[in-house]
Amino acid sequence: MIYLVTKYSKDRSLYPEDPFTRAVIHQKQHFDSGLAFPAFIRIVMPILFEKAKTIPQSSIDEVVTVYDFLETFLEGKNWVAGDFLTLADLSLLPTITTLDCLVAIDEKYLNIKGWIRRCSTLSWYHANKKGLDEFRNRINNLLA
Repeated sequence: MIYLVTKYSKDRSLYPEDPFTRAVIHQKQHFDSGLAFPAFIRIVMPILFEKAKTIPQSSIDEVVTVYDFLETFLEGKNWVAGDFLTLADLSLLPTITTLDCLVAIDEKYLNIKGWIRRCSTLSWYHANKKGLDEFRNRINNLLA
């Protein structure tokens, strides 16, 4: 994502030149690749390939930890890396909304719910929603 935006985008708002802002974006992308996405993989792989019908409590707890961190990241902010949409949001949104299919985001996570709602109003969100709906249907069928 960083390469594509750096090489092809004339609009630098998704990945601003400011080193501090970039560091925050990188931190959130590492959060996605190092904590959120692995939590997803640990749940979905047994469902898809081992015919698991339940999600272990330890995996649920891991996802709740992801939600706790993200809720804190969003405290006082509309977007995960600050005051405007960045690559960090584009990276995390598919992971978090997919995790929500597996471990529902509790209503107490008001910041996460608001962030997803804001993202869902953007013109590109339909691309995420289509795959998300397909994933949700498949997982629900496999867990049934």
